[in-house]
Amino acid sequence: MRLTSVFGIALIMIAGCASPRPVLYPNEHARRVGGSAADRDIDDCIRQAEESRSAGGRAGSDPGTGASGGVPSNPAAAISGLFGKPELSSGQKVFVNKCLRDKGYDPVDWN
Repeated sequence: MRLTSVFGIALIMIAGCASPRPVLYPNEHARRVGGSAADRDIDDCIRQAEESRSAGGRAGSDPGTGASGGVPSNPAAAISGLFGKPELSSGQKVFVNKCLRDKGYDPVDWN
């Protein structure tokens, strides 16, 4: 019983820390390429946005980090970093939305 509770809590924590992804309007292009191709395109755009952050900024210059060279000043950012990739900034989400529009998709929200 106790093991089941611990497993359930761990599963909820991991699911809660999953990075949000764009929601696509089911336009003609999205219907034509299908869900798996759309997921690959989303992953590609997210990767490009993450690379633009690492190439465009100096170490420790990310928002949400303290003056101590990249150490998160926000406890939530530090905890989410333990479970996977950090959430994209609002600027990176704009980057991903533009990338997806350029590929023919119509992003409408993030979940």
